[in-house]
Amino acid sequence: MNWMVIAVSGTPGTGKTTLAKTIAGQFGLKYFNVTRLIQTKKLYDSFDRKRKCFVVDEKKLVKSMMHEINKLEKKFYKKKYIKIDKKLFSKEIKNYLKKLKKIDTAANLKRITIPFMQPLGIVVDSHLSHFLPKSFVDLCVITKTEINDLNKRLKLRKYSRKKVLENIQAEIFDVCYEEAQKKKHNIFIYKN
Repeated sequence: MNWMVIAVSGTPGTGKTTLAKTIAGQFGLKYFNVTRLIQTKKLYDSFDRKRKCFVVDEKKLVKSMMHEINKLEKKFYKKKYIKIDKKLFSKEIKNYLKKLKKIDTAANLKRITIPFMQPLGIVVDSHLSHFLPKSFVDLCVITKTEINDLNKRLKLRKYSRKKVLENIQAEIFDVCYEEAQKKKHNIFIYKN
């Protein structure tokens, strides 16, 4: 990869989408919504009616994400104009995130604008983005939030009690973080 790839992952309800769009807008990166990819490419085996979500085939998803990222890179990245020091860029993003205060999700989503300039890379938004291989991702940001806040957010989304409990347990046990560590990603934890 010649351009920057930032994976933003974490338990549903921890602020991934808001943070991913904020990073994209702040650093001139292309925002990439994996949920849309799953639905349009039908990267699921079935629909779980109890949880009201798709059962995703992880291997197909990773392969498709890599293909789409490569396609976007070919479309947008112009080698002769931009040279990126990925380590320095990752460090700059981490410093920005350290200074960033808690984001008010609903209010800020409407105000975030993603520039229409040539992107320097891509921000991949999904609780599954950390499954991308280490060689593909320059920085993996894992979003975390307080359990009480997460509980409120998931209830506002009208998740079933069982689905709320599963997501709270995933947050308590740091499932996304642990899986990202197994992939040996360059990880930054953002507490929202």
